[in-house]
Amino acid sequence: MYRRFMSLFLVLALCLGCMAACSTAAAEEEEDNRTYSLDFDQQKNWTIETKKKVTYGYTKMVYCEHPTHPGYQAINMYVPAEYLNEDGSVNTEAKVGDYTALTAPILYINSVGAYLGVAPYKLKSTVTRAGQNLWYYNYLKKGFVIAFAGARGRTQNVELPDGTAQAVGKAPIGLVDLKAGIRFLKANAGKFPGDTGKIISNGMSAGGAMSVLLGVTGNSGIYTPYLEEIGACMDQTDDVYAVQAYCPIIDLENASQAYEWMFGSHESRDYPQTDFTKAFSAAMAKQYTERLNGLELGFDLEADGKGGSFYDWLLNQYEAGFEAYVQRGNDPKKDTDTWEWLSYDETDGKAKVASLDDLISSGYISRSKNVGAFDAYDCSTAENSEFGKLGAIVGTEEEKRHFSTAMADLLGTLAGDFPEESAEYAEKYETSRDADIQAQVWAMNPYHFVEDGDTTKAQHFRICVGTKDTDTAPVIAASFALLLKKAGIDTTYELIWNEIHTDAEYENGFEDWVDSVCR
Repeated sequence: MYRRFMSLFLVLALCLGCMAACSTAAAEEEEDNRTYSLDFDQQKNWTIETKKKVTYGYTKMVYCEHPTHPGYQAINMYVPAEYLNEDGSVNTEAKVGDYTALTAPILYINSVGAYLGVAPYKLKSTVTRAGQNLWYYNYLKKGFVIAFAGARGRTQNVELPDGTAQAVGKAPIGLVDLKAGIRFLKANAGKFPGDTGKIISNGMSAGGAMSVLLGVTGNSGIYTPYLEEIGACMDQTDDVYAVQAYCPIIDLENASQAYEWMFGSHESRDYPQTDFTKAFSAAMAKQYTERLNGLELGFDLEADGKGGSFYDWLLNQYEAGFEAYVQRGNDPKKDTDTWEWLSYDETDGKAKVASLDDLISSGYISRSKNVGAFDAYDCSTAENSEFGKLGAIVGTEEEKRHFSTAMADLLGTLAGDFPEESAEYAEKYETSRDADIQAQVWAMNPYHFVEDGDTTKAQHFRICVGTKDTDTAPVIAASFALLLKKAGIDTTYELIWNEIHTDAEYENGFEDWVDSVCR
């Protein structure tokens, strides 16, 4: 009943935000404000590159009728050349690897970072270019179809008649745009290669958050007002088949607390601490321990957060990450000789990590964010901007806002020992309790939707995090993976050894997983 009430409340709160953002919205000067057709055939524009054996085109396919930023609210699609006839029609007999033009999974890849807007990625022509471009060509060689999706973000604005600018990309607009793209693909199923029943969402960092949100919020009514406002295909669904998320930054209202759980007892040269920040950090770490235990994942942290079955389980994930690293042909001695806290038994292929604190004190990883990592005292983070008011005039205080009620609660508990600091920040954080802010926060936290019976969930999740990722605490993605498993959803969670905050991956790891859930 509570979740159903929250859903109705959020629809209303988000509706009001949508009206504020869109009622006076106008297109940027370099864009147009015409109505776009959602018929794939009206946007069809193929170019065939026979030398590279890849057909690319359908570039800048706008996926909604009334975009404010058509260059962002668009898809670039790429398919193996074999899947098309010379006239551009689908070759239903063609086969690449284990797939045909009708059975090929569609990789729905967003490049969202820091919750900024992003235009759909355009595949470079050089196959040998290192990094992502090479990965994408490998996907095509496997027979996959790629749909790069763009979306608006927290700095997307429109110019008003009086010369001011209005924010139209705050939460949850980026997610809404990506949902509209999925609906567009489903509305045009069969007009291009690929199985729209096998759409696999893929993203990293904030894009990883978008990816898992797409996986658990399928067809939720919370986003309907926004989808209608931009003219999405409302007769279609926006659920996806599977999710690949790299280093997802999620559970934002509790992410600062999780960060202190991981790094709170350790200072860094860039982030020295005062008596107040040390006390605030300790209180946040304790609060996150209570938060995680309250999820009832089957594992618990001890009261101090540095022991218990969950702590042991997470240590085991690091050990499994190193074991997989060695199994893939890497020499264990380079790491075991460097780090005293790491050992590896070659006789049974088992690794041992002494403690999480050792990773930090040894310098393997170190704090890369200050206390208040995601909802900063000075309201300076990407997340503070993400939860700015929809429709806010650019340059006003409403463009960046505090959003963590958990941090607001803690400031009150510290007033006795730190009256000056508590008084300075408490009033600022109190605004996080505003209904419209909390509606945005709820709509952007995948934890809230895992057990929501009114949404359609992806059938498969794979979450990969680098063991050297310090942009968020590893406990966040780990606990989310356990929450998915608790709900009976097929979930793979992997810590990728020595990878940082990036598309943390093993060679062919993603491709092999796609095959395992699609063939």
